[in-house]
This record gives sequence, structure tokens and C-alpha cells, in this order.
Amino acid sequence: MALDTPALVHAFDAHTGNSYYDDDHWVVTVRNASGMRCGIFDFVYDRAHQRMRFSSYGVITSVDPHAMLAFPYLSSSVAVTKLGGQRRLGVKAGTQPGLIFFPIDPSFPVLTSPVHKWAAGGNSALNPMWHIAGSDGQDYFVGADLNVQGRKIYRLPRDNREPHLVLHGRYVAPPHSAHATPNENLERSMMIPERHYANLSWLPALFLLVLIPLLVGCSFDVSGTTPNTPTRKLDSSPKGPGAANLTSTAQATAVSTVCPIISAQPASTSGWQIYKDTTFSFHFSVPPGWRAGSFNDGGNDYIAQVFPPGSTTPFGIATADPEHFQISILLAGSPSDPAHDPDWKPEATPITISGTKTTLYDRTSPACEEVNRIAVANFGQHHYTFFMTSVPEKAKNDLALFLGMLQSFVYAG
Repeated sequence: MALDTPALVHAFDAHTGNSYYDDDHWVVTVRNASGMRCGIFDFVYDRAHQRMRFSSYGVITSVDPHAMLAFPYLSSSVAVTKLGGQRRLGVKAGTQPGLIFFPIDPSFPVLTSPVHKWAAGGNSALNPMWHIAGSDGQDYFVGADLNVQGRKIYRLPRDNREPHLVLHGRYVAPPHSAHATPNENLERSMMIPERHYANLSWLPALFLLVLIPLLVGCSFDVSGTTPNTPTRKLDSSPKGPGAANLTSTAQATAVSTVCPIISAQPASTSGWQIYKDTTFSFHFSVPPGWRAGSFNDGGNDYIAQVFPPGSTTPFGIATADPEHFQISILLAGSPSDPAHDPDWKPEATPITISGTKTTLYDRTSPACEEVNRIAVANFGQHHYTFFMTSVPEKAKNDLALFLGMLQSFVYAG
């Protein structure tokens, strides 16, 4: 059992009177012995007293697309790239992007309803947005839909006394507005001056190291009472007072069925384009029409991804694409080993990656809707994980391409 790097998610200066929304949060994903993410934890951080309390957790199953990535699932580099591409702006000098969330009316579970008109995330610490101070001095936000949101202040015709914040058309009522509905009063005001995110004390991260082993062996049996929060308690696998704010990473395990065995010979890589990494000393061949790129997921892994023809998934958002290849280089934490995970089945014939003999492991989701392959090897003091995910109708062809890519992989360090 190992932790990824805890991420601090800032409360966006909400003043609701409820600590869940008013305080910052620490969120961390947990890896099992095979290196797959198996859980996500949320802690409310009382900055004034340097203390935390448990809020919620979610189970991440082995077939969940988040199982290969550490939180946050959208990297700051992708958010900054989106700001440059959509607004032609950079990051203001002396600032850095920070994760934020803001209060939202918990009585509306569907955030795309006409009331909210909102699909960008940020409604909980487990589904945060990146807050970026742009080079023009304005605030910008990038969330799950990858659109850059601006911020403006305007006055509603019905009340010319109180300013209101609009993010992408979503109305946020000021505190205790006499003209707001009860639901709007729950949302409160989010007007804040420009803020800069600074490195904080290591103490909360130390608390996480102490608390989580008490709560998890990735067999989640935490129980207890729910403190006073405005969120609804759900009858599902997530547990804890913040459970209603969990994202889809908390999945139920499907009933196992007998899935067909898929095998293939490595495809010829003759004529394929070569991807040469600029950070680590390796290169490999990329199938025709596919595209390759890399990113740092925030400190735990450096990841090179390969997406199929027609995919528009940005690098760093593999969770959105059911068909892709991935090479992960461990930067921090314990190395993964699928041999310790009963969901992975070793193939009888070993494979060779850049002169290193290793085992290819197979896994098919319980409902047979997802096909995976994984192999691990060590190169130049780093642990490499080679991963494939596909859908049944494309799995045989994708497996051939993946095996061809592995044969072409060369570590030159």
C-alpha cells in the first residue's frame, strides 16, 4: 500500500458557515501492491489550527479508468496549455495554478440542469478546477470539460445594490441576500481578490500518512456518523460525510462473466513514425495515424501516452479515452507489480522490452467491456509500466499494435 502525493484543493473563499465548503481540503489517491489506484480520500483541512478531519473516501476498482492515474486527473500543464490555446494567454509572473472548488447547492444533483448550466466541475474537492492568474491580470478556471472559464462581476436588474459573480453563466447569490431563494442562499458569494497559492506546511501530509493506513487496506470498512454538512448521504459504495461529492471514481464492481481470450502477434513496425522522448532517454515506434505525447501527472509519474486515430483526448486526460497505450515512469512512491494483483493473469510466454525479459499480464473487466495488458521493467534506476486499454471489437488489432510498440521500445540511457 502506498500513497500518491497529496493535493491541496483550496476553498474558493466561500463563506457559507459550513466548514466543508469554507475550509481547504487535502485529497490523495492510494495505490495497492500492483501499483493500481484503489481508493481516493478527502480530508477537510482546518488551516487555522493545523488539523484535519476525515470527510469521505471512494473505492477505485481495477477497471476504473482512474486506476492508472494519480489525483488530480487533470494536470496543471494541460490547464495552462488550454489557457494559451483558447485565450492566447500565459500565467501571470510570480503565480502558479492552484486547485480550487466552490460551494454549490446540494439539492441539485444534476449540474447541467437549467438552474446550474454548469459542466466544468469545481463543485467538490474531488472534482476541482484549476485557478490560473492570467498574464492579463484576470482570473481563469479550467475544469473537467477543458474549457477556459472567465470571471466577471455584474449587477442583476432585480437588485442594483449587490454585485454577483458569474462563472460561465452560473449565478452565485451573495451572502444572506434578501432576494435570493433558499437554494441560492446556500451558494453564497464567491467574490475574492486575486490570490496566490504558496507552498504550505508539510504537517497535513504527515497526518495523511498516519490516518490513511488506519482507514484503508484498499478493503474499505470505515464507518461512523456523518457530521453536519449540506450534502446528501448516498446509498452507494462511497463512505463518509463528503460522500455525496464523490466523482464517478467510486464504482461498483460488476458481476464476473466468462470473457473470450484475445491473443495476437506483434504488428510489423516498418514505416511507423518514431516518438523520441525529450525528458527520458527512450524512444518507440508509433502506429500509423496514432499520436504520442507526454506529461507529468503532478509528481508521482511521468507518462507518455499514445492515442488512436480520431481521438481528440488531450495528453494528460487518458481517463476520457477507452482506447490508448501508456508508458509510465515512476518518479515517487513504491513500484507496481501486477504479479501481486489477482486481477492480472500472467501469459505463459515472456516478452522482451529493450533487452529486458519480462511478463505480459492480461486483464478483462468483469463485464467484458474493457481489455487490458500490462508489463513492467526497470531501466536506468526507474520503474516503467507499459499499459494498454481497449474495447472488445478493437482489442485484437490494438494488442498487435501494442506488442509491436513494445518490441520497438529502446531505452538509450
